[in-house]
Amino acid sequence: MPSIALKEAREKKRITLEEASRVLKISKSYINAIEDGDFDVLPEPVFSKGYIKSYCQLLEVDPKEMLDSYNEYISEKEPVKLEPLKPIPGRDRRRIRLKGWPAWIITALAILVLIVSVLGYQIRKEKNKLALRAKLETEFAHNAADMVEQTTEKGEGESVQAPGKEEEKVGSDNNGIKVREGDKGLNLNLEAKELTWLYIVPDSGSPIDVTLYPGDRLKVKAKKTIKFKLGNAGGVSAVLNGEKLGPLGKSGEVVEKTVSMEGEE
Repeated sequence: MPSIALKEAREKKRITLEEASRVLKISKSYINAIEDGDFDVLPEPVFSKGYIKSYCQLLEVDPKEMLDSYNEYISEKEPVKLEPLKPIPGRDRRRIRLKGWPAWIITALAILVLIVSVLGYQIRKEKNKLALRAKLETEFAHNAADMVEQTTEKGEGESVQAPGKEEEKVGSDNNGIKVREGDKGLNLNLEAKELTWLYIVPDSGSPIDVTLYPGDRLKVKAKKTIKFKLGNAGGVSAVLNGEKLGPLGKSGEVVEKTVSMEGEE
């Protein structure tokens, strides 16, 4: 893998690992792994590519070389596809019969081998899911632990205003959709298109932390505000009070948003 002088770029800007981790909401161990080119430590590609892009942008470094190196690493991990053997022309296909073995025993052995193979595949699949979930929960614990303590200040974060029933949207800015208050409460429906973690706080109630797999849906109701944090903003679509919202962010991007009624902070 090519050597990427990210550490030198960071030190030149006098940015510590702790500062980079706090600004990007990325684990310090992941930043270390990116600098060292130790891609085995990083999570799934959908998250890792976003982390690499964000870190390079922070250091004002072109991410292309690092992404090419990461893609090469991913391609080397993929299993090699073997082409089936072609039959030799002119040779008859003959069935191999085990002498002295009844046909039902051979059939039973074949079924047993098939069952063992399927079970083995399912076990490996579940192990991979558990390993992935452990990585996501580790990332979640680092990135979302301080979310409940945060306060909403003017100009901080992103806010999405709830659409009203009495009139359509009148415009939008960096803080989201601007409409008059007309609905009685907030109804937010989220659907995962890609794997992501989610941390969400309706009003001032109990927070919810969950890992969403493709196809999973989550409905959240609140009276005034809904705060949430996504680990893969591009992998989730949102419908607020019956109206589909635009993209919440890019694939692999970690974002925080606040949904509120007009006039609520």
